[in-house]
Amino acid sequence: MSHYSSESFYCAVEELHFPFPHGFHTKFAVFGLHCLPRYVFVQYIDRGVLRPTDSFMDHVQKLYGASVSQDDLRFKVHLVSRMRIKVQVK
Repeated sequence: MSHYSSESFYCAVEELHFPFPHGFHTKFAVFGLHCLPRYVFVQYIDRGVLRPTDSFMDHVQKLYGASVSQDDLRFKVHLVSRMRIKVQVK
């Protein structure tokens, strides 16, 4: 139920064009990971609703780091492929 409250908050903030609170995208993704079925979670990632941040990927690594399951490996690769690349301009 907490993920749906966060989703409502996300929709309201996005619609009003307010900035998201610091760390919101990480917490929102962690809630989604634990509350949503994996196929729904992946759809949210693919559509840009959930964003795999660096902190979120640390959380995923702690959960699935030692897993040898092919599904878990594919899931981690999918998440890494959806991360936004940070480009530093000098």
